[in-house]
Amino acid sequence: MRNSTAPNGNRNFSFVFKAKGRLEDIETQKKARTIINVRKKWVAAAIIALASGSTVFLSQNTTEAATNDPGASDVQVKVVQQDQKQDQNSTANAAVSNSDSAKTQTNATDQTQNSTVVSGDSTTANSKTSQTSNAQTTSTTTNSVDPNQEQQPANQADHVKGNVQSAWDQGYRGQGTVVAVIDSGADPTHKDFQTMPEDPKLSKDDMQAKIAEQGYGKYVNEKFPYVYNYADRDNDYITSDDTNANDSPHGQHVSGIIAADGKPDGNKEYVVGVAPEAQLMQLRVFGQFSDEKTDDVAKAIYDATNLGADVIQMSLGQGVADQQLTNIEQKAVQYAIDHGVFVSISASNNGNSASVDNPSKVKDQGYQSGGQAGNYEPLNSSTVANPGVSKNALTVAAEKSDTGDLSDMAYFSSWGPAQDYTLKPDLSAPGYQVVSTVNHDQYQTMSGTSMAGPFAAASAALVIQRLKQTNPELKGAQLVAAAKAMLMNTAKPQTQLGYTTPVSPRRQGAGQIDVGAATATPVYVTTDDGTSSVSLHQVGESTKFTLAFHNLTDQSQTYTFDDYGGGYTEQRDTTTGVFHDVQLAGARVNGEHSFTLAPKEERQVSYSLDLTGLKKNQSVEGFLRFTNANNASTVSVPYLAYYGDLTSENVFDQNANEEHPDIQGNRLVNEQNYPRGIADQESLKELVNVDGNYNWQEVAKLYESGKVAFSPNDNQKSDLLKPYVYLKQNVKDLKVEILDAQGNVVRVVSDVQGVDKSYDEGGVTKDTSLSVSMRDNPDALEWDGKVYNSKTGKMETAKDGNYTYRLVATLWNKGPHQVQTADFPVVVDTVAPTLSNVKYDAASHTLSGKYQDAGAGFTNYSYATVTVNDKVFGYKLSDGGSGFDNAEKTKGHFNFVLGQDALSALTAAANKVTVALSDVADNTSLATVNVAGDHDSETSVSVWNAVDGLAFDQKSPNYDAATKTYTLVGGANHDFYLNGKLVQVQDGKYQVPVSVNTTKFVFSTDPEGQHVLKDLSTVTAKAFFNWQKTDTFDGNFGVTIGSVKTNNPNDAVVQAVVTKGKDVKAYAMDYFTGKVYTGEVKDGIATFHVHTSINQDATTGVYRRALLTGWTEVDGPSFNDKQETSRDGVSSSNHLGVYYFANAANRRVYTDRNALGVEAKDEAAKLDSFGPGAYPGHAPSALTTRTDPNPDIHFDYMNDNDTTRFGQNAVTHGYYDPSTQKFTVTGKVDDNVASLTVLGDNSNENTHENQVKLGNDGKFSFTVTANRTGQRPIAYIYKTKDGQRVRGTLNLILDTVAPSLEVNQVNGDELELWTNNPKFTLSGKVNDNLDGYRLFVNGNNIYREFLNSGYNQVAGLNTDTEFTNPYGAHDFEEVENLNDNNDQPTTHVFTVYVVDQVGNKVEKKLTVHFDPNYVAPEEVPNTDVSTVQPKGETLTGKSFNLLHDAYIYNKDGQVVLSTDTNKSSLLKKGQRITALDNGKTVVINGVQYYRVGDNQFVKLANTVLQAGKRLQLKHNAHLYDKNGKVVKRNGKPVLLRKGRWISALNNADEYVINGKTFYKLANGEFVKVANTKLREPKALKLTHNAFVYDKNGKRVKKSKVLKKGRTILAENNAEKFHIKGKAYYKVNGHFVKVANTL
Repeated sequence: MRNSTAPNGNRNFSFVFKAKGRLEDIETQKKARTIINVRKKWVAAAIIALASGSTVFLSQNTTEAATNDPGASDVQVKVVQQDQKQDQNSTANAAVSNSDSAKTQTNATDQTQNSTVVSGDSTTANSKTSQTSNAQTTSTTTNSVDPNQEQQPANQADHVKGNVQSAWDQGYRGQGTVVAVIDSGADPTHKDFQTMPEDPKLSKDDMQAKIAEQGYGKYVNEKFPYVYNYADRDNDYITSDDTNANDSPHGQHVSGIIAADGKPDGNKEYVVGVAPEAQLMQLRVFGQFSDEKTDDVAKAIYDATNLGADVIQMSLGQGVADQQLTNIEQKAVQYAIDHGVFVSISASNNGNSASVDNPSKVKDQGYQSGGQAGNYEPLNSSTVANPGVSKNALTVAAEKSDTGDLSDMAYFSSWGPAQDYTLKPDLSAPGYQVVSTVNHDQYQTMSGTSMAGPFAAASAALVIQRLKQTNPELKGAQLVAAAKAMLMNTAKPQTQLGYTTPVSPRRQGAGQIDVGAATATPVYVTTDDGTSSVSLHQVGESTKFTLAFHNLTDQSQTYTFDDYGGGYTEQRDTTTGVFHDVQLAGARVNGEHSFTLAPKEERQVSYSLDLTGLKKNQSVEGFLRFTNANNASTVSVPYLAYYGDLTSENVFDQNANEEHPDIQGNRLVNEQNYPRGIADQESLKELVNVDGNYNWQEVAKLYESGKVAFSPNDNQKSDLLKPYVYLKQNVKDLKVEILDAQGNVVRVVSDVQGVDKSYDEGGVTKDTSLSVSMRDNPDALEWDGKVYNSKTGKMETAKDGNYTYRLVATLWNKGPHQVQTADFPVVVDTVAPTLSNVKYDAASHTLSGKYQDAGAGFTNYSYATVTVNDKVFGYKLSDGGSGFDNAEKTKGHFNFVLGQDALSALTAAANKVTVALSDVADNTSLATVNVAGDHDSETSVSVWNAVDGLAFDQKSPNYDAATKTYTLVGGANHDFYLNGKLVQVQDGKYQVPVSVNTTKFVFSTDPEGQHVLKDLSTVTAKAFFNWQKTDTFDGNFGVTIGSVKTNNPNDAVVQAVVTKGKDVKAYAMDYFTGKVYTGEVKDGIATFHVHTSINQDATTGVYRRALLTGWTEVDGPSFNDKQETSRDGVSSSNHLGVYYFANAANRRVYTDRNALGVEAKDEAAKLDSFGPGAYPGHAPSALTTRTDPNPDIHFDYMNDNDTTRFGQNAVTHGYYDPSTQKFTVTGKVDDNVASLTVLGDNSNENTHENQVKLGNDGKFSFTVTANRTGQRPIAYIYKTKDGQRVRGTLNLILDTVAPSLEVNQVNGDELELWTNNPKFTLSGKVNDNLDGYRLFVNGNNIYREFLNSGYNQVAGLNTDTEFTNPYGAHDFEEVENLNDNNDQPTTHVFTVYVVDQVGNKVEKKLTVHFDPNYVAPEEVPNTDVSTVQPKGETLTGKSFNLLHDAYIYNKDGQVVLSTDTNKSSLLKKGQRITALDNGKTVVINGVQYYRVGDNQFVKLANTVLQAGKRLQLKHNAHLYDKNGKVVKRNGKPVLLRKGRWISALNNADEYVINGKTFYKLANGEFVKVANTKLREPKALKLTHNAFVYDKNGKRVKKSKVLKKGRTILAENNAEKFHIKGKAYYKVNGHFVKVANTL
């Protein structure tokens, strides 16, 4: 779902709307005559668009070091009118030229917005926003009002576009209808909702009775008969809170579009909805989280249906969806439709799926992602969200309110079709710059399909009102289908702006909504699938279909047919990327040209899509038009087909290192997001931070496929591989396999069902891990370098070598290419390179040596780091006198000549110089040389084991965790003082422990620190830049910029506050000329001398203005670490205007930075910020399923403002009592919290039971009711002592039911068996009460169930009382090779386990011994017999003894239950059966059976022995024959020694001979069972004090001496063990000497 900027400017919401600020920003950029050519959005330079009229800019309040989260800083929006006199030359100097073509302009005559200011804590709701529309002949403006003319509604242009007045004129204004809004709540007190409906459907008494029965909800008035907050389970929190950053008035805006009934009042603004007489239900599903919870939405749909809604509107959704009724939201939508409730859903705002943030194949610099132009030609353009894709819902696209030739779609509106080429969206409605109600009698302009959806929903209410009056026979789903068809059939297909062909039906659906035509139409049309669009999917040259025409009237209706001249296909403009349709010469729809419908007749009319001479693999689409002979009105039907193979597209994007990838380019990174295949982490930092030609995403294009390597050795550095993969289609299944060098699959890393395609959402192009299906497990595709060792039954690190990381995608559509793969060669390399002959030549200042790597080696981008005492420098391996010695770059030599900066790090004391070399897998080798003191150095002390600017290494042996100290080691020529304490030097070396909490260390010759030898810091200052505020005024550069005045245009002194610290540089660039100035930095002030450069005076030739962009750079602590404050955005923090005035005062130069009027920030930099950080869309602040924790409250085991999952561990930890279904929450509040309210089991905030008692120490505990399986919010409100009211939500997911796992080969949880068959089949069945579980076999995630059916049981949606999982059990079968040791005996351990969404796990193990010489036991001899069946049929059979208990099954493989209570369905072991048909086996569901009767079968497996069970003899054992006599050989009894292993037949079946129990061996002989079991221990009293020994006869020092007289229990009836010639008893696993008991 769209993460649009909310109106308050500081929160993302998954509503399908675009906030005005974002919208205008994009529109301004599109109209701008100059747009800076930027590499990527996330590093885009600031854009100043000097357009005529008002201009909108986004600006950061303070420019600091670049953050990993581009949305983290506050944003300001300012709209400023151009000062024509002042800026007349500014436009000229901006080199403005209008390059936008008619095809790329989205609005040739844009609506004009009045001057509006929106800051971080205010919204346009607090100002009156007006719009001007030239829709038809109606002109509306709310600023200039004719006192003699009645004020029109602020949304009049939208009504004109949708022809609403015509429906009103027919008498349809929504009377007697109810529209349920599932959104973010509403403000029932708004003045435009105070006119009550004339004929309300839902009365107060009826609603209050239903609410009382339901147990939650509230009646407000006749306009709002039902309100409830599902997100918080709250009756009171219905209106969004404008002071809460996690809230939005979106639902109020939607409600106004539907049913506001504002009245004229002078020149005051007001809004009228499309159905002003309709009642409104408010079902709030948005709380603290941007995304709605699907269970809440499903429950809201269910409740709205049962409470009496006629229409449901949802302006929400997630991801890019497929049509699946297993999806809980789509299932709920269908439930509503089946019960006669119309459902309207906004499509989403993500444009065409090919409109990604990568213009590599677009020449137009005005290209914007998330719109109508794309970077490539996709087979499927869909970005329609869930549940908007629901088949029978009305899916609504957004159009502008312009009419006639200016009519246009909103550029952001999502395209279809569904993944199987079902046509979506269904129609278009006004959704661009729509004015509607927000809280507190305010109004706001919003854009999005969020605005189009409610327009259509209200229109549906009018159509339903008409149908209930004229055609009351229509009920349930038929009523909904008719209303939907009437809206779609009467919509007007629009022509694409700038072209002569229609907008694709995949974008506009049936066309532009015409409400008046919909309420008046006499006929509606449906198609074969029950909808009102023809979705033919994959077609050949001729495809037949049928249309059903329904005459609603008592008059005959005659229609003539045409197909608009033929079908269309899509083309893409290679310059602009704009998609548009062209008409095909060889595509026509043929069928009955004219026909007449009798009164009330339903008639089937046949047509065919005929294609001639077309190329394969293209869409064919268009519209079918039927013109009424009576009144020339028309009904139309859109159609869509794909001629060719729907699997023909390669769904994987190209790799990042290929030229011009379609999306972003696939790449692999490590756990810190460093791209693999380029160089090690330190070298990459140099490449990105210092060289500066790439950002962390773009640098991936440099990777070499043979160099993608990692080192899974658990050192937290390149321990895993993580893919960023981009898909062009939704896929049914995505699997990751690892192949070894021979092509064998050695690991299945993951299997994920239902993965979303890549598309642009909020300026971020999504990779697969951002798919909705992967939200709970975004790291599923990572390979940790582990593979399963079947010999040990454990996961182990893969051997070093070459592997293939393979992605396997299974498409939704069937075809020859339904399964597609993408391979990435990768290297496992855990061995560090070797360094040799490392030495330092003082004369030439050269560090030289050789290196070699047995693994992946190095690249041309690889650097070595050289640490000189406490300073770190970098040297490229392929520069100067250094180079590689082979083509593979696995060995080489280096000659690093130390530069002046490195030489300056040498001291007069003893020095250490260390070279570190890392291969591309980040394995590092070090070599250190001692360097004598440099007598030219003035520094007489050195530090060897710390780096200036870095924190102490807490993994170092120099760190003492107990004392939190670090021992500094270094060289010195004499004693010195460290932070005032004397350090004594011995033999030129010192060691001194220091506190790790100290960040600054001063080495001096005196205790006062007056004479400083050197200093050392364990932090690096964070880069900071802010232009001076003192002596500034507001200058106008199209946007307000702080500016200074100067009387010297050639030497204007300007200053900025910057970082205090080492290695700080400050720069300023003239925005218009590009000239760069270097500032003088001292004591946190940067001083610049600049000159003016624009607005030249025609008389004097003096330039009157300049605009400066400023920034700070901080180098270090290492050679590759560099911070740079942001130059993005336009604000007075990083931009400064300079104005020349001849009479201006002299510029004052400040030396105290506090005098510059800026709040200086001296902070420590986060060193991980020098690395890649989170990818776009992956930062915590970008996630839509959580928000930041509240500061004053702390929970013990729950995640604040986030989801916490508990399984059976909730019971074992005591958090949940399943008998009472009570869940306990504990925590603590800070001292400033006065009270705490929790919405537990009562939905009224102020009820006594919701008030939580706070202890004196701030601790609290409360309980809420929670189902054993389900999801519920736990909303809370706390008040601080200063009166602040803060809301939060704990989202609890609880599942105390473990998955079920059946392994056919396992009896119980573990089993051991023997076989001579080299192929072993492991099979079984797995299931869970929830979907989303994962099945692992030998560490391989071979299956994951879909994750979309919700958590909660909702009556009517879930038919099973326990399972919400609708998919049923999953059968699995894996064939394993046992003969992997050249026909030698082997042992394999197979592990099967299933883990559900919350972590409940069930595991089974099986140990299989393979021996090609193993002899299976003989079966019981068969005997031919004849048996007479009840029917008189004589059959020949064979007789078998059952060797196991056996059930009787029917021909379907189901157990036959006995109807006779005296008989059992279970046949007991030893019972004899007769296998009919001469013992012929029958295969049912892959299992072999014998037929034993009429439709009665017994498994063959129950008549044969199982493999033997391996047992160890605990005592010496004789062998016996079948009569129980001892077996003798050569006259002597055969004795098997203690400790020997035997194989007991039939899984250790026991045989009784002469009253004693035996195991049978393969040779037919027997061993007593007692000889495999330990005897009871024997009690003995110690006669001496006794030591305890281990199995090697060594004392166990930790064990206490056993005192004389103590009784011990000697195992196995006091069996004696001999160790090193002495006798011992075994006691509790250890040993005690026998002599101590004598």
